[in-house]
Order: sequence, then structure tokens, then C-alpha cells
Amino acid sequence: MKWLVLIVSTLLLLAAIWGGQFPLGVPGEWTWSRLEAPSPLALSLVIPIIVAASFTGFAWLGANRIDRAGGWETLAWLGGLVLAGIGWLWAVQEAAPQPHNLSKIAWVLFYPGSSGYFTEAQAIRDDRQYLANYEQVMSQGDVLHLGTHPPGLIVAYRGLMRLCDASPALVDLLNSALPDSFSEMFDILSQNARMGFRQPAATDRDAAVLWLAGLLVHGLAAFTILPLFFLLRRDHSPRTAWLVAALWPTVPAVAVFLPKSDTILPAFAFGFLTLWLHGCWSPAFRRPSPGELTSVPNDRLKAGLQPLLCFAAGFVLWLGMFISLALLPIAFLAVLLTVWDGWLCRAEDRIVNPARRLLIALTLASVGFLLPIAAIYAATGMNLFAVWAWNLHNHAGFYSQFPRTYWKWLLVNPVELSVAAGWPLVLLAIFANCRPRTEWRHRDSGPVWACLTTWLCLWISGKNMGEVARLWIVIMPCFVWLAARAFSSSVGWVEARDPPVKTRRRPFFSLSLILRVSGSVFSGGSRASTHPTNSTHPTLLWLVVLVLQFAVGLSIVLNVGGFDVPMPR
Repeated sequence: MKWLVLIVSTLLLLAAIWGGQFPLGVPGEWTWSRLEAPSPLALSLVIPIIVAASFTGFAWLGANRIDRAGGWETLAWLGGLVLAGIGWLWAVQEAAPQPHNLSKIAWVLFYPGSSGYFTEAQAIRDDRQYLANYEQVMSQGDVLHLGTHPPGLIVAYRGLMRLCDASPALVDLLNSALPDSFSEMFDILSQNARMGFRQPAATDRDAAVLWLAGLLVHGLAAFTILPLFFLLRRDHSPRTAWLVAALWPTVPAVAVFLPKSDTILPAFAFGFLTLWLHGCWSPAFRRPSPGELTSVPNDRLKAGLQPLLCFAAGFVLWLGMFISLALLPIAFLAVLLTVWDGWLCRAEDRIVNPARRLLIALTLASVGFLLPIAAIYAATGMNLFAVWAWNLHNHAGFYSQFPRTYWKWLLVNPVELSVAAGWPLVLLAIFANCRPRTEWRHRDSGPVWACLTTWLCLWISGKNMGEVARLWIVIMPCFVWLAARAFSSSVGWVEARDPPVKTRRRPFFSLSLILRVSGSVFSGGSRASTHPTNSTHPTLLWLVVLVLQFAVGLSIVLNVGGFDVPMPR
């Protein structure tokens, strides 16, 4: 029955995408635009279908190898999966009608109406003075892009500009690699700059900066696969973590809203979350399950990595919040999961001595978070805490200038989120966690409670009334995370088969040892081996969901516009 619901409901969604004329939002307040499908349509589908088949084949090969792979090999496979994800995102965008194909990298990043950070960075003459005055600029009350964001993106653009200014060879290399769609759009930008767009003339260096920024955004968007894989390894086998993490690039919203910065936030958000959970609550700190074998030397090595992981978690959180405060919900989610693992789950699943360990982890993470803030203040005088306060104040003022109807968006937002994340993935996550009531205090139920509570707080708060397909990209990896349990026998999708886990000789070289220990920390210890790793049904389920996600994502990219094309003034 679940298979039937999954397939039929997705087919109905596809029919609605291609044939429906209903508004995509709330008319008069906010709606997404509809695109005219490219002509001929069949020709536009060829390359995405070929790339999707290649992606599927690579993921299949990796799934058959990942359980036996060592640390370095696992990282190599994950790197290949990231590249495959970039390939899919690239192909599906290029299939969209002009100017919503890859040409959008140029105009979305160039024009202030759709972004503004490139333009702002272009006008800076003194970097230190600009940051010193940033708090004053925020106090002016801009409720759109700049006023609601810290200066991280502007600093990043300044860095790319300096890099291109210092390396003419890099500029030449980047310009020689521009796709035709981007080059044609950049020529239009140059013409518009001369026709009254009030923009500085677009140069070859600007083209290189925009293209390099676009490449970095695509890379970071796909890079989210890595933290998702290691997050999934807390409770699942390498095979399950691999298959489920591979679903991330198929989330439609990522392709629709590239190259906006919203698409890179999951990499920082779930990078922080993964580092924090593994740093704060290592398998070495958990009570072993009945029959679980532990190794004291290995546990000591794992525990020795905790200071580094906690410090890195704090730094990654700062780095993400230097770009956007959209990471705050993920920080809240991390708090919920930390409390769950230490105090709220079943007594036999809880962390040993949670208060002492949490105090140590918080101290180390705080150092990683506060050090760059102090360094920025010492170098420029910018008080980042004050900037964040103004960002929140300005965001709250958005709805006074652009009124929205709360109850309408209360109904629309869950629907928009489900479609934007990919209905097959969302439905899989829902079905995967329909579990008996007796299991709701198991430790592995924590992600369900934490993700659901975080989303409910966002939804009911009314902080995002409109554009949640873009604004909530930062929480969309939660569906990937929660979907992993669909590959467990207890939810009625699959028949479990547990092959014995082979033991392997540990390497003697210190670097390899650290890498393997890190992999063991990220895997959640031998506990993960209790999950099924091989079965016909999980692979078939994954394949069906992957194909349906490809179909939904391609359909949405071809029919829905994430940006309004600016017209000359």
C-alpha cells in the first residue's frame, strides 16, 4: 500500500506541475512564476536523463563497495558522489528555458534586485572601514537582502575579486571555460549597464568573479552530501548512509534556487550539526548495547578527537552565521538532540556522565565560535553580535512593509515545503517514521522529535510567510536524514538481512590510524552494524524514490521560476 501511495501521489503531482494553472503561493502577497517549457521539450530532456542514469549507476557501484571501504576509499567515493551531484544540478538547470538555465548565474548574482552582494562588494574601497561601519549601515533598517544579513557574502566576494585581480591567468582560464548560456547573458548585462541599469560596466574580471562564485556555490550545495553521510552513520550502516545521502542533490529547490546563497547553507548547517553530535556525544561516551564489543584503546583514541570536533563545530557554526542567521533553527535542533541523547531518551540509551561531557563540549565549541568574532572586532571594530541583533530587527520589519496573511501561509507553507524538497523524499521520510509508540523513547527517535519540533516552531511562528521553498532549504536535509529509517525492516518496507561484519587489520601509520578512528567515530561504533546492509527491497525502494525525485526535480525546474528577471529601468 505504501508503494502505491508513493508512486500514485507522485504521478498526480507531476500532472499538476505540467498541467495545473493554480497560483504557486498566495495571490496578491507572493507567488512563484511559471515558465514556458523549452521547445523542443524532448531535446531538453536528453542530457538530464543521461546524467541521471550516470548518477544512478555511480551511486549503485558505490553502494556495493562502501561497506568494505576503508577511510581513504570512503572519502574518495564520497568525493565522486559530490561531483556526480554537481553534474546532475548542472544538467537539470541547463535544461531550463533561457534565462533560467545556467545563464542565471550571471544575472542573479550581478543584479541588486535578486542578490546585491556582488554589487555591494564592488563598491567597497576600504575593506576594514566598510566592516567598521557595517553596524551603522544595518541600523538604517533595510528589510531586504543586505539589511537582514551579516557581511559574510560581501567579504567572500571581496576575496574572489582580490584573487582575480591578483591573477590575470586565472581570469583568462575562467573566461575560457564559460558555457555559452552564461556568456550570452553576460553580454546582455554589459549592454544593460550602458542602457540605464545604473550598474558599473561589466568587465572580463567581473565575468570571472561571477562564474567562480557560481562554481563555488554549486560545489558547496553538493558538498552537503558529506556531512549528511557522516550524520547518518551515527545510526546506520555505510551502505544505507551512502544510498540516502545520494538523494540530496535531487531535492528540487536546490536546482531551482542555485546560485543563491540559500543553497550553500545546508553544508554549513549540517556540517556543524554532524561535528557537534559526534564531538559532544561520541560513541565512546555512550553505554554499549547488549552484546556490543568495545575496545578501550580505540575508545580512548575516539575520545581524543572530541576537542577537535567540538572546536570545529563552533567554528563552522560561526562561519555559517557570518553568512546568514538561517542557521539558528539548526542550532536549536542541535540543542534538542543534545538534551534528548543526554537526558530524555531511555535510560539505557543515554550518554554516560552527560553534564560533565556537555560542559567540556560547550567550552570547546564556544572557543571555536567566539575566537573569529573577537578577531574581527580586534581587526575592524565590528561588533558581530550587534550586527546580528540589527539583522533580526530588520527581518521582523519586513512584514510591516510587505503585509502577509498569517492563516493563509499557515496552510500554504507545508505544501510548498513538501513540493520543494521533493514529494517522494518527504513521503518516504513520513512513512519511515510511523513507528510503534513503544519505540518513541529509543535514542534513534531523537532526530524525529528534534526535526519535527524545529519545523513546527518555524511554521507556527510566522517568521517565513512566503518563499519557504527557498528560505527553508536549510532544513530540507532533515528529510534525507529521517528517510534513512525506511531501509529498516521494522517499518514494513524491507526484509532485513544482516551479513556479518568483517574485521580488518588496523593500519600502523599514524595518519591512516587517525583517519580510520575518525571514520569509526562518525560511524557510531559497532552499533551501526545492527542495521540491515543488504537486501533487494531497500535497493529497489531507493531506486524508485531516486527516479521519482529526478522526475519531480526536472519537472519543477522546467516549469517554475525561482527568480524574477529584471527589466531595464
